[in-house]
Amino acid sequence: MTRRITLLLCFLIGLQISLSQEQLKNNKYHTLITDYIQKEFPELQPQDYADLYVTRQMPSSNGNVTYIYIKQRYQGIEIYNAISSISVQENEVVYMGNRLYANLTTNVNTTTPIVTALDAIYKLAVSKNLEDYGNIELLERNGNQFTFSSETLALDDIKVNLVYQPTTNNQLHLAWGVRLHTADNQHFWSVRVDAVDGSILEEQDLVVNCNFSEAVQVEHDKSTSNLTPKQSVLFSETNMPEFFLDGSQYNVIPLPGENPDTPFSIVTDPSDVTASPFGWHDTDGVTGAEYTITRGNNVYAAEGTAFAIGTSPDGGATLDFSSTPDISGYITSYTDYATRQLFYSSNKMHDILYHYGFDEISGNFQETNYTGQGLGADYVQVSSHDGNGLNNAQFFLAEEGSVPTLRSYLWYYENLNDTPLTVNNTSLAGTYSAVGATFGVLDPSVSVTADLAVIDGGPSGNYEACNDIVLNPADVAGKIVVIRRGNCTFMLKTLLAFENNAAGVIIVNNSTDPLFTIFGIDGGLITIPLLFVSQADGEALLTEILNGTTVNATIRPVNHTYKDAGFDNGITAHEYVHGLTSRLIGGANDITCLLNSENLSEGFSDWYALMTTITDPAITTREMGVYVNNGVGIRLAPYSPDFSINDYTYADTNDITINSVVHNIGFIWATMLWDLSLAYIEKYGYDYDVINGNGGNNRVMQVVTESLKLLPCSPGFVDGRSAILAADMALTGGHDQCLIWEVFANRGLGYIALQGSTDSVIDQTESYATPAPGVPSLANCTTFNTNSSNLQDAISVYPNPATETINFTLAKSHNKVSVRITDVTGKTVLQTTKDSFENGTSVTISQLVSGMYILQVSGDTIEYTTKIIKN
Repeated sequence: MTRRITLLLCFLIGLQISLSQEQLKNNKYHTLITDYIQKEFPELQPQDYADLYVTRQMPSSNGNVTYIYIKQRYQGIEIYNAISSISVQENEVVYMGNRLYANLTTNVNTTTPIVTALDAIYKLAVSKNLEDYGNIELLERNGNQFTFSSETLALDDIKVNLVYQPTTNNQLHLAWGVRLHTADNQHFWSVRVDAVDGSILEEQDLVVNCNFSEAVQVEHDKSTSNLTPKQSVLFSETNMPEFFLDGSQYNVIPLPGENPDTPFSIVTDPSDVTASPFGWHDTDGVTGAEYTITRGNNVYAAEGTAFAIGTSPDGGATLDFSSTPDISGYITSYTDYATRQLFYSSNKMHDILYHYGFDEISGNFQETNYTGQGLGADYVQVSSHDGNGLNNAQFFLAEEGSVPTLRSYLWYYENLNDTPLTVNNTSLAGTYSAVGATFGVLDPSVSVTADLAVIDGGPSGNYEACNDIVLNPADVAGKIVVIRRGNCTFMLKTLLAFENNAAGVIIVNNSTDPLFTIFGIDGGLITIPLLFVSQADGEALLTEILNGTTVNATIRPVNHTYKDAGFDNGITAHEYVHGLTSRLIGGANDITCLLNSENLSEGFSDWYALMTTITDPAITTREMGVYVNNGVGIRLAPYSPDFSINDYTYADTNDITINSVVHNIGFIWATMLWDLSLAYIEKYGYDYDVINGNGGNNRVMQVVTESLKLLPCSPGFVDGRSAILAADMALTGGHDQCLIWEVFANRGLGYIALQGSTDSVIDQTESYATPAPGVPSLANCTTFNTNSSNLQDAISVYPNPATETINFTLAKSHNKVSVRITDVTGKTVLQTTKDSFENGTSVTISQLVSGMYILQVSGDTIEYTTKIIKN
């Protein structure tokens, strides 16, 4: 799988892009690329690269490099995610992220499908328990590409095409690739169904969930605008407008502020002249806004419901969104403020990333591409208070030309010591503890007083309310009904009571286990309160009712608090960057390149979120999600270069207690990137101008962003490190190679680290080695830990990890050198003095127990520190 992105330092002066797909043999670099493949990858046979085609071609940010992305096919059928990135500079291939498969003629199982495209849809539906097929209708066929529709099965058209799916040992199975956006708007499945036996070979969900998309289609009407659309115009270098000030004002948490710890303040005309030259409310490239609501060329922000687009705040003809936010009341009182904040922060991410290469030519998110490059019609639909979930955030991935969706959810916290149930009579009179639900009436100021009743929903007579009411339906109306837990969902029980006009619901636990908050999403359908009580309390109520006693009670929703993710700029940045990386790694039309097991996506998203919310560069320890998670970070540890705070290294990606959660894998990658950022800032300083600055923060964002377009599809950690090194070579000629190597080696992603298969997270090999002097492209790189600036003082340690001895490679001999090894507590476990310290010197470490140690080499002419692992 491949990722890519470009950096933009001016308004696309002289840049050109190839968006149409063409066979490689018709590309001007055909011979150059073919010769390179023959030389560098001898395992590939001519037939393996006989049917390559170019999906995208664009220049680097500085114009010195041309990036070309190629897909591999066999007899006209593409191999799923066999996308390679190629860099050409001065008529020479300087880098290739190779994802070509070898021996196609022997590894392909068949060229003829047995299972039909329609059958493949049914196979997917069965595997996902999508039982309401309805009428699946064929809309269009173009060779081996099909488009179907089903009103009950899918929210959008179902796309099916024939591909080869890589399996074990690089075998290639003919398969149907199916894209299905489920009717409940919760998943967008990308699944490969074996075209011979109908088995599910591989699946991904294009809805990226971030518990801490194909695109959702929206109407492109302007009914909410009170302004008249004008004729659209495209701009080039010669007729770009002067910077347009639309007078817009927003009272928001301004970046780099991360959350309400930074006070709200009014920002005026915050759009960037290059990225958004007509402001944030324009869509046609003519002076003057098309929308007075929080909608424009880059972003359409509105309140989100389960299936529809809700309302947006309106700033009027003057685009005045400067009213003072008050987020102290109940959550529904400040939806518009959250929507406004999301509009601001999403637009800022658009403008910032535009300058680092996520521009029109690269496939960014815009309704109208003012330069005429790229496809347009793909602004980001952003939903505040989204009704599809809680304690989460999502990004629906979408190819260029389709609208992606960023869903911002509420985070729900319940007072588990609350007593929201009061029994008003009988011997049971008193207050009782209970927990609530995330659906139904939630406002704790609303209470219901009524008599209690039982409700039965089936022949079992067990009062579980799982089917149509067969007992006392007339007695349910206006009553608070008591239902036993079991045999169907809480939502179904509550819905049955609601549909029969109950005033409220009490669900009785069916065990002595602790109670828990009932999570569910009803899209605002259910308008009665719900409580969940202990087995002892609930059964006592049931006994009284079934004995014929009239029991009267008062219930109210549990006291709870909400935190709104819309006010966490870090979360918004994290989600937006899922869109960035999906469009730039593999190209804007191949958005699944980051859905492999050794997933870097979450790491990139965290890192960009950290980089765009730096308020004090002296603070090197950072957390994610502190605001929404009630002051507690949501990752394995804080992001910090201090190993006493964050000691995670590449080897930890092999730990199944860690790698079973995709955010944990991403956390380790982001840890390395955060260390890299701090090394750049230490070297070059920090610049508060995130767009036009020249500090270490600007430089590292440029290098990392450029590296995205160098990554092959389905990348791993080693691919990520190598792409960053290659990006530094492309942008600066390798000015920071030493710094980059030292940072990654410090976290175990050193010179001889191995990533194994990027679809496995149990085969990584750690290395703390940095390259020896003279390694190609490094030119006598001095280790970053060496204080001397003399390039001939280079030193490296190998093997690392080691079992018996460690060896030293040096470009220069030293006299009287002390070698000291300490454990992680700082205790010295080995110390020796070498009168002659030269190339080939070794130290025995067999007596040490397995673990991590700090190695220090010091003398009059050398000072060196690194981490070593004893196996």
